[in-house]
Amino acid sequence: MRARLLEASARLERGGVDVSVDDMAREAEIPRATMYYYFSGRDDLVSFLFNEKIETMASSVQAAVEGPGSVPERLEAVVGALFTAMSAQPALCLEMPMAMQKPEVFGPTLHHAEATVLLPIRDLLSEGIADGSLEIDDLDAAMGLLQGAVWQLAMGELLSPTPIDPERLAGTSAPMLLGAFGAR
Repeated sequence: MRARLLEASARLERGGVDVSVDDMAREAEIPRATMYYYFSGRDDLVSFLFNEKIETMASSVQAAVEGPGSVPERLEAVVGALFTAMSAQPALCLEMPMAMQKPEVFGPTLHHAEATVLLPIRDLLSEGIADGSLEIDDLDAAMGLLQGAVWQLAMGELLSPTPIDPERLAGTSAPMLLGAFGAR
């Protein structure tokens, strides 16, 4: 059922915050009663979809963080992993900012994203500061720069008529980010 829901979410134009349980049931070819057995309503379904996307992104980010190479090389791999994960579920990525405006509904999901995606990146930046391979005076500002740059670039690509090219985005943006972080 999980795979069918994720595939259906990717096919639906409104596969994020505005998806209805009935539309998702039809698209995934899952009986409506089964959907309501597992999900109390739209917000519960959307939280499930966001959490699944976050898990995919977290796995990719963790692999890049723990991979071989220097901190700057691993940070470049993290940027690529983020773009790749975002391209896999564009509707969910485009609608995550709307979810952020509803912390009373999506708060646990947003905390999950922070713990599983952002914290490992923050730890990698801290490692780079400690070993001298990155020159960062303000870790919070660096995290904001990284998140903002990746999110804006991905959203711009996701809104364009051509498919997102994660390798191109990572190849052009990672060197700029590393330059901003004084990578050596």
